[in-house]
Amino acid sequence: MGLFDAKYCSICAAKIGLLGGRKLNDGILCKDCAKKLSPLFSERRSSTVDQIREQLEYREANKASVAAFKPSKLFELNRYLFVDEEAGTFLVNYRKAYENDNPDVIKLSQITALEPRFKETKSEVKDKDAEGKEVSFTPPHYETEYEIDLDVSIDSPWFDSVSLEIADDIVVATVGDEPAEPFSSEEYRNAYVLVQEVQNALLPPEKRKPVDVPPVIYKPGEYTVSGTAGAGTGAIPNATAIRSFYYAHDGAGNSYSYDIDAMQTPPVFAYTAAGYKDYGRMTNVTNELLLSRLKNLCDKYKIEQWAGFSRTAQSAVESSGFTLTMRFADGANLYARGTNAFPEGYGDFVRELDTLFQPLVTKVVSEAKVRNVSGSLNTVMATFRQQGASGADSYEALIFAEGMRSTNFDVTIRSESGEFIERGVYRYCASLPNTAIRLGEFRNLIEKYDLVKWNGWDQTAPNYTNCEHFQLDLGFEEGAISARGTLHPEHYAEFRAEFLRTLVSVIRNAKINNGLREL
Repeated sequence: MGLFDAKYCSICAAKIGLLGGRKLNDGILCKDCAKKLSPLFSERRSSTVDQIREQLEYREANKASVAAFKPSKLFELNRYLFVDEEAGTFLVNYRKAYENDNPDVIKLSQITALEPRFKETKSEVKDKDAEGKEVSFTPPHYETEYEIDLDVSIDSPWFDSVSLEIADDIVVATVGDEPAEPFSSEEYRNAYVLVQEVQNALLPPEKRKPVDVPPVIYKPGEYTVSGTAGAGTGAIPNATAIRSFYYAHDGAGNSYSYDIDAMQTPPVFAYTAAGYKDYGRMTNVTNELLLSRLKNLCDKYKIEQWAGFSRTAQSAVESSGFTLTMRFADGANLYARGTNAFPEGYGDFVRELDTLFQPLVTKVVSEAKVRNVSGSLNTVMATFRQQGASGADSYEALIFAEGMRSTNFDVTIRSESGEFIERGVYRYCASLPNTAIRLGEFRNLIEKYDLVKWNGWDQTAPNYTNCEHFQLDLGFEEGAISARGTLHPEHYAEFRAEFLRTLVSVIRNAKINNGLREL
């Protein structure tokens, strides 16, 4: 084949442009077929045409697995990790809305190894003299940075592993010959627990291990413990129902509280968190079933033995504390608190408490985000894909503010109607400045059509095979808007038209002013 001879995809026989195509061991792959490969796959160049064809058959069948996937656990790491405990499967995806991305659904039984990696990097912190030159402190000052990852080995014909980043940029400062102690950092302790929880989520129940909760590490002479240790083993559990419940955790960068008022009908759940301080107190109604489960949890950990617990460990390092108050139907009250000191079973109780309340937390935070979208727009993920009688046009746009990603403008357009751009297929993938991508104009459209009201929209039209499917994920400095479906919200057609006109205008201007080139 000559350099300028026409090339055709070895899979679908589509014609490939002069500079297009992805090499295989014994053929060539068009970009459309390449997009269908597993996101975990990295051996394309060494793969044969037959191997790629076999993988694409698997990828098509995987769509049914995605549709049947019902996540029961979610971990927000460098990628979203979802686990379907009932089916014994998991998947990872860069977006929380995974349904249309066709991520690989992997059986837990395919996992051959789970290997945590703890990386430690020590560097000296320098001072500056009067001339601005870097000089060492006396004694020298150091920072030790920690990173924790989990490598998941997988038995699959198409990929052999996925790496999950549990935490990074955890820094512990030391002076002179003083050794760095990572467990003195609450952030490190939390990450140390999290990597164990992720491992357990990816293991069958019989192979799970108790989570090792590291104690707070103090230097000798830095702390003293005082206070009372609670009612103890002689305490009798209260047999009546819980009528109010309050739990608050106070820690560096991770303070939050749960509050249930069952004196109201229906009961009201409230949540506050340092990470959502601008949202204030977020509330929603709950039910007696949740209160019953909460009572069972408290009985399981013998919370009655905590009554009167009030201990404090005075320390020069960061502090962590809790407050727990409960009121029962018979009028009795329970109170416990601690600072750097906790009753027996506290860590396990709080983990199960967080799991119990997680669905309500997700709901109230989502509702609060609708009311608290603010700041500049920094992420636009938009898909408009016609199907059946609605037409054949499709628009897919991934746009990020400058600096968020090395490639921040990724757009694919298939125009059959010629409505917004001349008929044809277009693909752009580039790094553009903020002045070129004009996120401010997209934000103005969002405000004009009041898209915060669309947040959470997920509706399917009765005749969905002949309706355009859309998906929007819009990220702001504070909050986000997500919507999808084949049934369209109010003013959808007007917003879509202005959005796509703006997108095409951005492309044309970037070609002229920023050298944007079609792939």
